[in-house]
Amino acid sequence: MDISNPFVKLDFFEVDQGRWPDFEKLFERRGGPKNCWCMVWRGKPEDRKTKATKKSAIRNVVQEHVPIGTWDMRATSL
Repeated sequence: MDISNPFVKLDFFEVDQGRWPDFEKLFERRGGPKNCWCMVWRGKPEDRKTKATKKSAIRNVVQEHVPIGTWDMRATSL
């Protein structure tokens, strides 16, 4: 997949329970997202202490149907 092409069609999806496996796959990969789990500005300090607490906290947010954002599905296949 050539991501340098500015005319590539992007497909964005809400992060919801049905997309949790894709979201999890993205954040389990090596690199920056692995330690973040989109928790920098969310929750209480104890929710952000470890990878496990971040993952658990963001999963609870998703299960409560609180919008957390969208992402390009290509990110999980790169």
